[in-house]
Amino acid sequence: MRWLVSFTLWLMMTTWCFAVSPDEAARESLYLKNGDRLTGISHGLNEGQIEWELPHGQRVFIPLDDVDRLEQLATPSPGPATGSTVPATPNPAEPLAPALDGSGLDASGLEIPEPTPRWRRLLSALSDDIYDWTKRFSVGGRMVGGNSQETNVDIAALFEKKSEGRFSQVNAGGQFGQTNGTRGVNRWFANSTTDLTTPYEPWIWFLNVNDEYNERQNLDYRGTIATGPGLRLYNEDKRRLILRSGPAVTYELFHQPVDSRVSPDWFSEIELKWPLTDAMQFEHRMTVNPSLHDISLVRATSNTAFLWALDHEKRWNFRLGLQYQYLSQPNTGREPHDYWTTLQIVYQRK
Repeated sequence: MRWLVSFTLWLMMTTWCFAVSPDEAARESLYLKNGDRLTGISHGLNEGQIEWELPHGQRVFIPLDDVDRLEQLATPSPGPATGSTVPATPNPAEPLAPALDGSGLDASGLEIPEPTPRWRRLLSALSDDIYDWTKRFSVGGRMVGGNSQETNVDIAALFEKKSEGRFSQVNAGGQFGQTNGTRGVNRWFANSTTDLTTPYEPWIWFLNVNDEYNERQNLDYRGTIATGPGLRLYNEDKRRLILRSGPAVTYELFHQPVDSRVSPDWFSEIELKWPLTDAMQFEHRMTVNPSLHDISLVRATSNTAFLWALDHEKRWNFRLGLQYQYLSQPNTGREPHDYWTTLQIVYQRK
């Protein structure tokens, strides 16, 4: 909404600068949301504030949040011939607020809003961006006390943003679980994918960055970056089918024993989202990374889920998920396979 107000005010002020003379430019009226009205000259927008010159020369900065509208006052028409008297007819649409044209009230008696601090404007812009990006937040868990001490927590967040030529996703979260002090799972991840539209629809170009920590695999860090072409067959609110494939590089750091490796990979991924019924949604995302340096080294991740809508607007959902990880060359003493299921309550904003 703020960008629309800013664009409208900028367009109005730009148009008036070319359409009126300097004397007429002073015939602008700025209406504030508190009911006050300022008459003077506008000098453009600066960091979300209007630079406004009052009739006596004082300049003030007024935040856009406090502005109702900006109007150009009618240019005075030539007066009647000498000796004639024409009674003035009041305009019923004219606000009763006093105009500060130098002959009326002094500007010192007017309540002018204080400029919004820069840090507050930045914080407001950041919160707006987070709100626009947020797609889904889910949480699940279980706690058991008594003869058996058990804790399980599973959280995830999905952020998405679409524009005319770009589709961006950020998927972050993790699982933590322990029984009687022994950890069964301690994994955290943050993955991002950006799809760029090409002139050859449905072909796209993607950039994928994956980051992961997994204590049970003795994995301190795994980072993969991949780029290449993709095929976007569906990308709607309820249906999505995207294929991505291209070269990649993976860096891994292990402990017990300490080991690290860098390998060139080939990245392949399928992302699927499809409605099964009006209340049930199927989601699946699978990534396979075979090494180009060692054909025996393969990494694979699969994430499958069913979502049941709990309300008519499908804001609240119950999610049953199955995750699988495979690493053909795990760290010493570790198994190549990892499975776990998740039960979550999901809030979906859009």
